[in-house]
Amino acid sequence: MVGVSPREARGRLETGEAVLVDVREDEEWLAGRIPGSTHVPLGELRARAGSLPRERTLVVACRSGNRSALAAQALSAEGYEVLNLEGGVRAWVEAGLPFVGRVV
Repeated sequence: MVGVSPREARGRLETGEAVLVDVREDEEWLAGRIPGSTHVPLGELRARAGSLPRERTLVVACRSGNRSALAAQALSAEGYEVLNLEGGVRAWVEAGLPFVGRVV
């Protein structure tokens, strides 16, 4: 599984090359999120994977990068092109990139 820095991920998202999938729990998502991200809690990923686009790279994110690494492995096994957001949304916020709300 390949990681991607927050700045590189943002570039891929801005060009439309990638879609960001946030696998955090509902309460984490409601507290704060990266604008434009798609929310699919890790526990629902297997059931909802078919709704994710196959023609674009998926950048998978959680709070720190651990849960998203599991999600990236699962999606990769299903044939998706996947990148794990290194350091998760915490690293995204620390890089000064757009975020609505707060990280919990």
